[in-house]
Amino acid sequence: MYPIAWGIVEVEKEESWSWFLKELKYDLQIGDGDSYAIISDQQKGLINVVADLFPNAKHRHCARHRYANFRKKHKGKDLQALFWRCVKALNEAEFNAALAELGKLKHAARDDIMNIDPKHWSRAFFKAEIKSSMVDNNMCEVLNALLVDARHKAIIFMNQEMRAMCAGRTVARREFGSAKFVGEFGPKIWTKIVQNMEGNKKCKVLWPGEGGYEVEDYLNSKNKVDSGRNTYIVHLEDRKCTCRYWDISGISCRHAMLGYI
Repeated sequence: MYPIAWGIVEVEKEESWSWFLKELKYDLQIGDGDSYAIISDQQKGLINVVADLFPNAKHRHCARHRYANFRKKHKGKDLQALFWRCVKALNEAEFNAALAELGKLKHAARDDIMNIDPKHWSRAFFKAEIKSSMVDNNMCEVLNALLVDARHKAIIFMNQEMRAMCAGRTVARREFGSAKFVGEFGPKIWTKIVQNMEGNKKCKVLWPGEGGYEVEDYLNSKNKVDSGRNTYIVHLEDRKCTCRYWDISGISCRHAMLGYI
């Protein structure tokens, strides 16, 4: 994560968010937000401002914040697992299956999770033009935690400490990442690629065609071998797979990996 800007305001409210995001919009020339995804908590003032200033942006709601509200009324490991299955489902079939299980376990939990359009919080409905499968603000929360002490200082010293901390962190992360790069891939991306290469051992090409092929997958959503199986269509030239992992993340899924072997 690369911090671009921060603002100092009296309190988080619609007016302060409007001021900050207008400045950011102008400086970065974002326009109406085409090809941008904005992820935030569900602060009402922020939601209104994003809709007004960036009408074409995809506004995602942090799933971690959503779960914090969800678990106040719906506790238990089974409900937690189904909540995150709904969030991380890659396609509508996976989403509907997880949602149906949630409804069987607790109908009220299903109703509460659907009180906000899933296009804002489930990967199954993320648009493919934005290559990011992120569903939470965890990276921002880590940075916020590092800046807690600085916030209690006088405004000039606070800004100086925040600037120095962000600069130092950027240098440290760059040095750490460059030492672990595998060719053109960062360490986290390479780990995902290796996992997908291992996963394709549980897949089988059924029918190779021009520019694509059909794959039978024996792994379930938890990457465990299942008695059932799913079939997906891969289009190599378009860099798409009907599982949608490749589409929304930009990283080849295990089904696409079969085309490189």
